Amino acid sequence: YAEIEFPVETQLKGKIVPIDTALFRYPYRLEARKDRTVIEDLHGQDHFYHLFTYPDFRYLSSFGQRGEGPEEMLTVDDFRWDGQTLWALDNIKSELVRWELNETRDQMLRMERVKLDKETFRALDVVPYRDNSFLIPDYSGETRFCQVDRNGKLIKKWGEIPTDRQSDLEKYSY
Repeated sequence: YAEIEFPVETQLKGKIVPIDTALFRYPYRLEARKDRTVIEDLHGQDHFYHLFTYPDFRYLSSFGQRGEGPEEMLTVDDFRWDGQTLWALDNIKSELVRWELNETRDQMLRMERVKLDKETFRALDVVPYRDNSFLIPDYSGETRFCQVDRNGKLIKKWGEIPTDRQSDLEKYSY
């Protein structure tokens, strides 16, 4: 194998930040934006997300209530900051939930939910794309990506999955 050099190397360091309450059962993902960060609790008891100041990690609030109601979430899979907005994916409900940061009250406010088309097969990851759509990996086996508009409607699928054997693609496609 040829040795490859990366143009930028970064070293990650962490430190323990004590908090006065037990919030997490299984902290799984973290995403920082300016002076706020959200930590996803994969198996949250009451809430899936917790808002903190950044970089000092002072607890502010919890959101993304766990449950089966229309304002609640069954699962959490991925979430992304998009400006002052945080998009969260609930793959079992097949929907995206948009939260807006209210800095004066130090909390996230639920603004809308977007139901995904049935053609968007088992969305597990999401990325806001070009201010008007989302990219979602296509787990159907047909293509690589789905592009979905802000109303959850499939715009297009694209990206060839390379294989030497076409029979494999047909055998494992859903």
